[in-house]
Amino acid sequence: MTKLEAQELEDISKTSQDLAVQIALMLAKYPSPPMPDFPLESKYEDPNNLADIIDDTLEKVDEEDKEYNSKEGTVSKYKEEISSPAISEEEAKKACLKWKDQYEVVIGVSWGKLPFDLQQKWMSYHCDLHISSSNIS
Repeated sequence: MTKLEAQELEDISKTSQDLAVQIALMLAKYPSPPMPDFPLESKYEDPNNLADIIDDTLEKVDEEDKEYNSKEGTVSKYKEEISSPAISEEEAKKACLKWKDQYEVVIGVSWGKLPFDLQQKWMSYHCDLHISSSNIS
């Protein structure tokens, strides 16, 4: 960074700090808005009772999930499709590398332009792992 750039940066920093202080002082003139009051129903006031209600709700949700999963195996079948690709490790690695370049995927940061259906395949092929290991070797 040149001396001129450093001086410009310092000037911008000072100006922004001055403006922040001015805004804070202007805001200090006005009272803060009142905090909302959310009255708690009496059945939720006792922590033990609340814990029981939460447990009952979670059990109902779990039962609904089991019932949903058993209907035609919809969710289970979907999970199997995602978790176990029907291609070899080498084919998966080639596909992952191709998609990474073609759709500008940045591992751990952005899907780039990768379409949603390929994002699902990306996860089922464990592309993050394949590409990370290919960068190491």
